[in-house]
Amino acid sequence: MANLPFTGDLKHRVTIQRRLEESNLKSAMGANTITYEDLFTTWAYKEDVAFEDVYNDRGKGNGVSTDVFIIRNSSKTKNIDNEMYILHKGKRYRMRGLKDLGDKDRFLSISCEFFERNIT
Repeated sequence: MANLPFTGDLKHRVTIQRRLEESNLKSAMGANTITYEDLFTTWAYKEDVAFEDVYNDRGKGNGVSTDVFIIRNSSKTKNIDNEMYILHKGKRYRMRGLKDLGDKDRFLSISCEFFERNIT
């Protein structure tokens, strides 16, 4: 997106999440329990940027979807980092890059890759 979004373009409801990993000492295998903490929910502009094929040692694997979410910068967005996730319409996206946009950094562009689906 070359231009900044208008307020009406921010029509996707997204939740910013942090991944929490706790060791489960009761488990026979000592597996860790992974949960996601909702930090805040906001409106976003969503742009599908690319779909790349990923190759592994057995040949062609799954494709990687790259999407960009643009949200308004606020006091809540100041602590966002590349270790966080976006939940949108039952899909979780892993953040890969952050960029301030506009005069006085009014917006935050978040480059993401698809992580998992069917999140309730």
